[in-house]
Amino acid sequence: IAGIEGGVYLLTVEVKDVGHIRDLKVEIQKGAKKKTIKLVLKKSLQIKGQVVDQTGKALEGVILKASNDKTNFFGGRGNQNDSITDKEGKFIFDFLEDKSYTFSIESEIYRLASKAELEIKAGTEDVVVTLKEMVELKGVVLLPNGQKAKEYVLWLRYNQFDFREPLKNVIISEDGFSVRPKVYSMGGNSTKIFLIVKVKGFEEGVSKEIEYNVDVNLIDDIKIQLKEESFETFKISTIDNKKISEIEYIASAVAKRLNSMGVIEKATVDENSQIKLSG
Repeated sequence: IAGIEGGVYLLTVEVKDVGHIRDLKVEIQKGAKKKTIKLVLKKSLQIKGQVVDQTGKALEGVILKASNDKTNFFGGRGNQNDSITDKEGKFIFDFLEDKSYTFSIESEIYRLASKAELEIKAGTEDVVVTLKEMVELKGVVLLPNGQKAKEYVLWLRYNQFDFREPLKNVIISEDGFSVRPKVYSMGGNSTKIFLIVKVKGFEEGVSKEIEYNVDVNLIDDIKIQLKEESFETFKISTIDNKKISEIEYIASAVAKRLNSMGVIEKATVDENSQIKLSG
């Protein structure tokens, strides 16, 4: 390999139907023109299979991940291999070592039908991975007058810590909302979550605690009640009109920062020199 500067490198070699070597540390001395390296390839194994839904229909475009390392909650793994299913739902992992691999999937629509992850031994072929749709959450968002809200944004928050994320592909109709969120497992089949709704002119609405269980297909008793937006105001004295606009600029910047933490939404200064915080 020509044109390499001095330093320490990790070398990976994969030869189809022969073998592989991965992350071999190679040190190149500065100014060296040539370095001879002896490579001993390990025998490679494969895992082959097909991904289907619960009716047996092949699923295209599903991303599978295989790893032989432990992971943290957010899925960070080393030595991880990815494969994507073709039109026939088939996948293949190549250049694997002789050990068991943990399988998971990456999809906004589907989840493993049996559990969060699968463990498969390298060298296994004709693996059938069955998926089912994410758990469907259905419910209503009610205005203070009891009528159903028609326009809003839904967020998901976990019970164990204040991490929230906006939900995608939410279907809102006259009957309420329907969504199939991807919920990260906290261990086991059940995770406690909340749904949060934001509607302009109203306080943030929060559902009761939801027991999100991967063994069920539908949770349809969710109700979120909204309240009128509350305001906090305080008077600014001994201030001229020029400074009022400056205060509004500063207050708005602070409000923007607080809004990112879910505290308040905006801050304004009116003609009576009152700062109004809302959210």
